[in-house]
Amino acid sequence: MKQIFYVVAFSFVILACGKFPNGNTQSEKISEKRNSVYEPDARQGAEAWLPVGRLRGGTAFAVGPHTIMTAAHCVHNLSSDAKFEMQNGKTFKIKNIVAQGAKISTRNVNATEMAKDWAILNVEGALAKYFRLSSFPISSAETLQLAGYSQDRVGLTVDSKCRFRGLWETLMYHDCGMTPGASGGPIFSRRKDSDHSDDYYVVAVQSAQVCPRDDGNCLFSNWTAETSNFGAVITSEIIDVVKREMLR
Repeated sequence: MKQIFYVVAFSFVILACGKFPNGNTQSEKISEKRNSVYEPDARQGAEAWLPVGRLRGGTAFAVGPHTIMTAAHCVHNLSSDAKFEMQNGKTFKIKNIVAQGAKISTRNVNATEMAKDWAILNVEGALAKYFRLSSFPISSAETLQLAGYSQDRVGLTVDSKCRFRGLWETLMYHDCGMTPGASGGPIFSRRKDSDHSDDYYVVAVQSAQVCPRDDGNCLFSNWTAETSNFGAVITSEIIDVVKREMLR
């Protein structure tokens, strides 16, 4: 627990939807400095990742027939013509922001705000597939998966072998390998459902990457050893909002 407070207090916190701190955007040259390429698990089928899409240079994902979820800092000053773009090329205009844990920009972010870095939005049109959420306690024994549009890769990437490292209130500390652009991406855990079969549930939303260097230069340089990632945990409050929207 002390490690979390140390990292948040003294590190370069990267909350990026659309551009890097140095001004680069997704459309510019893609970095090739990551040693590992994470591909969506083919065993789950291509359709399994359909609900994950792009929103404003970050990541978002469907949680209901008309509802998506992302990080709160990804909807800061969201334009009126913003769209959710799915992997199959379909786009959905954002209708409204239903709820968000906190209003967060990308500056002077603390742990309390990161723990509330989630937002729920409605889109115009019907989403064919969406993920289920879980607010169950998370244990260190669980293997996590993080899906997102990391800015150093073209297309969706998935780290399917990462681990839960700790929890402070509703802020999860994990070692999933992602860079800016993955903000708002779903963090999954494989759990038993009502008929006792394994299924994947979203347990948190990717919030921030934390670099122990003051200049933030570990974005791509030896990032696996130097960076940490944080996610806002799915709470009963979030699930209640999603359920309410599904009944509309």
